Amino acid sequence: MNISDQLERHFDAYDLFGHGTVIAVSGGADSVALLRAFAAYARRTKAVPGRSLVVAHLHHGLRETEADADAEFVRKLAETTGLPYVEQRVTPGRIVSEKNGSLEDSARRFRYDFLRKTAEKQGFRYVATAHTRDDQLETVLHRIIRGTGIAGLRGIPVVRRLSEAVTLVRPLLAVDRAAILAYLRSLHQPFRTDVSNTDLRHTRNRIRNRLLPLLRDEFNSRVDEAILRLAVHAREERTLIDSRVEGLLEQSTLRAAPDTVTLDRERLHREPDFLIREMLLLVWRERNWPLRHMGSREWNALTAMLRHPPGLRREFPDGILAETRDDGDLTLTKRKAHINTTDLPCPIHAPN
Repeated sequence: MNISDQLERHFDAYDLFGHGTVIAVSGGADSVALLRAFAAYARRTKAVPGRSLVVAHLHHGLRETEADADAEFVRKLAETTGLPYVEQRVTPGRIVSEKNGSLEDSARRFRYDFLRKTAEKQGFRYVATAHTRDDQLETVLHRIIRGTGIAGLRGIPVVRRLSEAVTLVRPLLAVDRAAILAYLRSLHQPFRTDVSNTDLRHTRNRIRNRLLPLLRDEFNSRVDEAILRLAVHAREERTLIDSRVEGLLEQSTLRAAPDTVTLDRERLHREPDFLIREMLLLVWRERNWPLRHMGSREWNALTAMLRHPPGLRREFPDGILAETRDDGDLTLTKRKAHINTTDLPCPIHAPN
């Protein structure tokens, strides 16, 4: 898939220049190609990129001097393309201290928080990241191995909300990495290489460098297309499920606030457990309650409270209290405030 064609589709659909876009650039091949493609489009259309585009780089320090070199490379590339440059530095100790799950997950949360705040500060609507078709393939396969449902099989969405004001877009999600590298070669454009991407201690790297080549060579030469087709079917089916679940939550909500909700037992008792679990998951997401420690056992236990006689009380992870009182209606209450501690400044450096 041609990079320029993909970008133009997104420019037409979302008006990325008109509403402003923060371009996330790590210095790797994918993000460098995204930046160069944005800059090329701006030249062709005679847009003024400095007014509607900002290059953003998170320096997490996890690779020591290599991280310094990455940041300097991206700063110079932004200067070359005439774009403002934003950098945020986070110490590795801070990422480790805030770790909830894997180190990679923690670093990812810092990154998206930084990108969102940069866009909000600039008054921009969009953040663009350089996820590719290969990332989509690896993500779906990783989730299958780890264990997932239909929602997980959808893979990486092209668009998702980061906040009420900011939307994340992935213009290169249909472009494979081979096309990215060919594009950069045609421009004689260097990029940074993260040596940790070859470290086979990481599951993602073993999927990329061992499992996928094995599947292609010994099982199905077109396994990439098969996995990506599965993701498309999952997205289509999930759209129907989401519509049903949203309607069910609206019909069964008796009282609602940011930290509590009461659900109508009478309305829910004839619904299948699957839909009730999905509706409860939506309750968590709408209130931004922590999900990491809510597994199958917890969702099943919560669903069962609607099936059993009233008068039950149970504490769920991260301070969520569930109660069924005399009428059997289920009340969920968040008893501890969830504090976001990643509110760090985002200095802006404009090119000379």
